[in-house]
Amino acid sequence: MTAIRYAPLAAAALLVSVAAAAPAARADEKADALLKQVAAKTTATKTLSADLEMTMTRQAGGQAQPTRSTGTVKLMKPNFARITITGGPLAQTVASNGKDIYVLTANNQYRKKAANAQGRNIEALWAMPIAYFFNPTLSSLAPFGQGADVQTRYLGRQTVDGASLEAVAVSGEKPIAHTITLFIGPDKLFRRVRVDLKQGNSSTRYEAALKNIRVGTPMTAASFAYAPPKTAKAYEPPDFEAKLVPVGQKAPEFSLPTPTGGTLALADAVKGKKATVINFWFYG
Repeated sequence: MTAIRYAPLAAAALLVSVAAAAPAARADEKADALLKQVAAKTTATKTLSADLEMTMTRQAGGQAQPTRSTGTVKLMKPNFARITITGGPLAQTVASNGKDIYVLTANNQYRKKAANAQGRNIEALWAMPIAYFFNPTLSSLAPFGQGADVQTRYLGRQTVDGASLEAVAVSGEKPIAHTITLFIGPDKLFRRVRVDLKQGNSSTRYEAALKNIRVGTPMTAASFAYAPPKTAKAYEPPDFEAKLVPVGQKAPEFSLPTPTGGTLALADAVKGKKATVINFWFYG
């Protein structure tokens, strides 16, 4: 969807940053027909408000580690939004007044960016139905963007939280094995999304659900006016280059473990005026 940002938010960037062009997709006929109905209904919906539930569950070594948050959503086309997520590291406020978008995070820092005229850069973590409201295309639901080997499949009706919903799966293998399950209500609007990622022996599930959905409620641009709290600070990206060792200056001393055990100090590696290449690598 426009990119699935989480660590917890570093992984959310993986999902929530979506390419502008829709990926090539293979769909069965029923899934394709249903998604067209959802796109038509979403396009015709001018305002939407709902309660929001967000869940992230990491599974590794037989242990599940869930993180849950709740919130509220208020959306109006073409590009007005107020999304509030409370509780834990997922807490954030996303506010678009039609001109600027503010993202206030749990550490009381905020970022500001210009709002796209069609709302195509309004997003909240992996709550894909929010991005889809403003951009009802498959690209809003495919987190890995153009070039991903995406397949869609109709899953029939499933009962979730006591509600009978139709489900469509969007899946692919690149760049990481993923399955996105979309749950659609009788009104042909998305009610929830489930994203399953698998890498090695670990897996992560991201879920976002819209509940108590209300559409067509009168709203005005004035109701989306927003200013960050006076105590909040504007986010300033770290200047990593400022900490780099200038060319020609001696590197600081350090030691690193070797693949065969033991450690190797930089002072030992450069003895004899040898050229030294340091490669930081990881496994898994």
